[in-house]
Amino acid sequence: MGKIVIEKETEQILLASLLGDGSLYKPKEGKNYLYSEYHSIKQKDYALWKIKKLDNIISKSLWCEYKDKRSGKTFKGIRWHSKALPYFTGLHQILYPI
Repeated sequence: MGKIVIEKETEQILLASLLGDGSLYKPKEGKNYLYSEYHSIKQKDYALWKIKKLDNIISKSLWCEYKDKRSGKTFKGIRWHSKALPYFTGLHQILYPI
């Protein structure tokens, strides 16, 4: 796999998203962090736009359904996550210093 370069526009989308819907997490078996995000079906167009913009770093996206334990309601949406990259590990260290 070649080195993935995070373009300026991609970085701006990621940083803005981390202030809202996005999150960084480290897989149990992983060395690097990855980026993850979820949107409801009501935000389908926005979610698909964002997935298209972040295409070079997206590892997996899927339509999903989950049941809220508190309300019992079922929600549908789309979830995606990036590849685990040193970039996200560095970003995590900057945003969440210990």
